[in-house]
This record gives sequence, C-alpha cells and structure tokens, in this order.
Amino acid sequence: MLLARVAAELRADPQLRQTLVPVRFMEESVEVFDIGDFWLEALLYLAKECGDQRGLRSEIEATRSHLARRPSGDDVAGHARASLLDAADRLGRQLVIMVENLQSLSDETDEDFGWQLRQSLQSDPEIMLLGTATSHFEALDDAGAPFFELFRILQLKPLGTEECQALWRAVTGERREAIRMRPLQILTGGSPRLMVIVGEFARHRTMLRLLEELVGLVDAHSEYFRGNLNSLPKTERRVYAALCDLWRPSTTRQVAVRARSGVRKTSALLGRLVGRGAVKPDGDERSRLYSVAEPLHCIYYKLRRLRDEAAVVHGLIRFMVAFYGPDETAKILGSVLVDDRFQGVYRSAQEDLDPELAEIPAGSAADAYRELGARHRGLGGSDWQIRVAGELLNIGVKLARSGEADRSIEYNDELIRRFESTLVPEVQALVVKALFNRANARQNAGEADAAVTGLTEIVTRFGGSKVRTCKNAWAWHY
Repeated sequence: MLLARVAAELRADPQLRQTLVPVRFMEESVEVFDIGDFWLEALLYLAKECGDQRGLRSEIEATRSHLARRPSGDDVAGHARASLLDAADRLGRQLVIMVENLQSLSDETDEDFGWQLRQSLQSDPEIMLLGTATSHFEALDDAGAPFFELFRILQLKPLGTEECQALWRAVTGERREAIRMRPLQILTGGSPRLMVIVGEFARHRTMLRLLEELVGLVDAHSEYFRGNLNSLPKTERRVYAALCDLWRPSTTRQVAVRARSGVRKTSALLGRLVGRGAVKPDGDERSRLYSVAEPLHCIYYKLRRLRDEAAVVHGLIRFMVAFYGPDETAKILGSVLVDDRFQGVYRSAQEDLDPELAEIPAGSAADAYRELGARHRGLGGSDWQIRVAGELLNIGVKLARSGEADRSIEYNDELIRRFESTLVPEVQALVVKALFNRANARQNAGEADAAVTGLTEIVTRFGGSKVRTCKNAWAWHY
C-alpha cells in the first residue's frame, strides 16, 4: 500500500498536484519483458490518471493501442517513450512512474532493459522513477550493473514498540502497554502491514481467543505469505523453510541439519537471507542465532505443512518463551496459561529455551559432558573448558527452572567434578556458580542442611574472590 498512499498524496496535496503526476503500475509487472513493454505500461496507467483532461486520455489510449499491435522490434519503445514525453509537456508536470517489486523487474527483463531505462532517467527530466523492493537486492550494489548508484535509497525500518502501540491504537482503539505489545511486535517483525492485519483481526478478542484463532488469520492471508516464500531463490527458500520449521532462534548448524545441507553452504545462504531482510541475526559470530524476521511466516509454514491448528498455537507459545523467557511469558499471557491445554507446552518450552539443549543426550550428565566435549573439541585449551563448563551450567539452570532439581544437581556436580581444579579464572567463576546453584537447588528441594553446607564450602574455598555469586553466597550464609 506504500505507493498507493504516495499516489494519493500527489493527487490530494495542492502544491504537489501542480507539478507531479503519479503513474502507478500494478503490483506485479508480469507483461514487462523489455523497455518497450515498460513504456507501453506507463502509457496505460498515464491514460487512467489523465481522466478526460483536454482529450489527452483518448489520444494516449489510441497511441498505445496502435503501438501494442506492432512487432516488438519495430521501435515500439522509441515511439511509446516519445508519446510519454509529449504528454508530460502538454500537462506541464513531471511523470512519477511507480513500480512495485523493483527487484523482480531487474531480474525478469532482458539484459538491455536496465541500461535503456537508466539512459532515459538520466536524460529525460520529465520522468522520474519511484520503486519499492522487499529488500536491498544485489543489482543496487554491483558497480557493473545499470541500477548502481541510480537511486536514492530510503530503507524503511521495522516499527519500534512505541510506533506499534500508536498503530495498534489507531486500528483497534485500544491502548496497549509496552509489555503486552512486544509479543505482537516480535510476531509481525514490526511490519506495519502485518500489524494492521493482526490488529483488525484481534479487535475485541481476548489473548486466548487470539492464540486460538490466529491460524484462521494466517489462512485468510495465505497469498501474501506464499508470495513472500516463492519470491526467494530455491536454495535460499530451503534454508528459510527450515528456519520457519524450527521457529526459534537457531544456530547455523541446527538450520543446516534441518535443511539437510552443509554448514558452510547454509551459513552463506543465511547471510543472503539476512541481506534480503527475511532473516535476522542475533549475537556475535561465535554464538550467533538466526530467526525469521516476520514470525507469522512460521505459523503459515506450520499450518500448511502440518495442517494442525493446535500445533501452531503451541508453537506460538514456544516462540514467546524463546524470546522472553518463561517468567516474562507467564506475565504476558496471564490467564491463558491457567488453561490445562497450554500448561504442558509451556513447561516443555521452558526446557527448550536453550537452542543447544535439544541436542543434549537424554542420559546422564556424564553423557552430556562427553558429547559437549566432542562437539567443541576444535576450540582447544581454555576456550574449550569455558565453553563446555558454560553449557553444563546452563543446562543445570534450565532443569532447575523446569522443576527438575535432582537432574539440575547432577549437572552441577558434573561441572564441579570435571573443572574444580582448573586454574582458568573464567572456569573458576563457573565452578563457583555451579556450587551456588547446587546449594540453591537443595534449598528448594527442602534440604536446608545440605544447602548451608554447600554455601559454607563456597565461603571457605572462595572467600577472597570478587565473583558476584560468591558475594551473594556470603549474604545468604550470614
């Protein structure tokens, strides 16, 4: 709707109306294969814009009809372009040709099209081109391509939380707090179009009904989602579909496994998808996670693939837990999680909060240590120790949050046993945290004496340490 809104402004604003004429193409320029087709399309939409002004509409229509019957090589482009320039001169205004999906026009026309269009735009001040694209495509940065440095590029960034709140209020009449708006902002990727779709759908619905009926919304707008998916090259589409299916921030290796592709190839394709704006990265290079920029596409993919509405609603809850953590998700969803249908998936999602957790063996902590050791053997030295100990600690935390105190203690014990004699300061800090978490787990399990013994051990062994956890232990102990 962006170009439709611009065209409306050009018609309505008194000053702009005197100098500019909008010539807006259809959303898909399916009949444009060369420069002649392009100018014929421009004549078609200029005629519609002229109304009955000085008989110009009928003249343009007659000219176009005559040229459209001529062979494509019979200088159709030259005559059509001359007719456009003549019309602009008679109107006394500049023609603003508006083209959707400029990246498709660049890819699907003949090899001379771009250079011929560039020449006209640089030599004919009567014509300007306003184009939109779903992402920053390669031809804009290729110094050997015709579109290089031809355009002034304005990047429309996703809406922030406050902007989403304002748009939501305009659509629904409802004022929504930031904490309640963030899930929808994340779900739509801050896309104004998707935010309006969800806003119109969600009016007067409770969060529970929104979760249950969101699948119907996605189904009703399947053409939009299908079009975005099919616009990707096949190799990138495979990786994108894998990320949709995972529906959580994922490592390159996890995406590669799901896409049945090599890690290096998957990494390159994820980079391209990030460049297109379809995927967003999070974290540094060593711990980078990827997720779909507009997670509503995940619902569309799940719905089409599984045909299971309950699975989609459950996936949405898991998605929220992955982004906010279990405590914040519980605050946002509130009474929704009282429903028995959602309690199980909520608890399961807590266990999956760490993307690496799904790959940990179902067996003992010792099994996990061996697998983690093999997984990170390429690091070597202190880096290997820090990574393995850190992941053991995280699993222990995760298990404690999900109410599995005994298994949490087991993982903390394994970390302490394997690394308590290590002299690397970062690893020593992890050992202190494991001791503290183990004592905390025993306290929660009702083993007060064991908890006090564990805290005393921390104070005795690390009393002079500046580790923050140790300071907490001092406060708790005394």
